Amino acid sequence: MAELALAAIDFVTLRTDMSSAVRHEAVVEHVAEFAALQLLERTGEEHRAVARWVTERLINTEDRYRAFHHDVGHVTGDGFETRTASFQILKEVPDHVGQAALIATDAAITVLVNAIDVDIASEQIAAEAKLEALLKRSRISEA
Repeated sequence: MAELALAAIDFVTLRTDMSSAVRHEAVVEHVAEFAALQLLERTGEEHRAVARWVTERLINTEDRYRAFHHDVGHVTGDGFETRTASFQILKEVPDHVGQAALIATDAAITVLVNAIDVDIASEQIAAEAKLEALLKRSRISEA
């Protein structure tokens, strides 16, 4: 589901600018393509149902305020305090003809950047582990 959510965020982010937004159904169809790659034996309708579920959760249609909430801690002069930060990932806005469409929020961009950082960090850790294993086995030419 995380990969599908990242696919949705990426799709919306890359296809919006200051004057455009992406239709909800276009996002669902794009995410359904990724769902199909994960479970080839399922039907297209099942892939679209999962894609719709993921997309709707990213715009948080279950909450009338349409925002996610996360407690954030910080140190103050009186000690450690937490506060609740509210944010949205995808946001519904009217498109150029007044129909509902989606845009990515700043929080969505942060999610994408952090996902890239995690992948790069994981690749670096894996490369270092491989190098160490090759050196321990005296396979210097492969290292």
